[in-house]
Amino acid sequence: MRGSKGEDDEYRGAWIKVHQKRLLDKGKIERLVGALRCIESDNPEVAEKIRTEADYLERNAERMRYPKEPPQNNLDNSRL
Repeated sequence: MRGSKGEDDEYRGAWIKVHQKRLLDKGKIERLVGALRCIESDNPEVAEKIRTEADYLERNAERMRYPKEPPQNNLDNSRL
């Protein structure tokens, strides 16, 4: 049974938050792409959006692996 559009949007938002923390923010782009590709939808528009998102992530995976911490500045400013 399908929920209302509001329920679907709420579920989708929750799914995104969980997977962003679990996978995207940890640089596990391929696993996120796999999770997206496993989602089935009877709605062709939703299925297309999911496919487009998965394709984008797959194409841009390397540049989306952000460093965990900013680079350290090794200059000793106390000597200036």
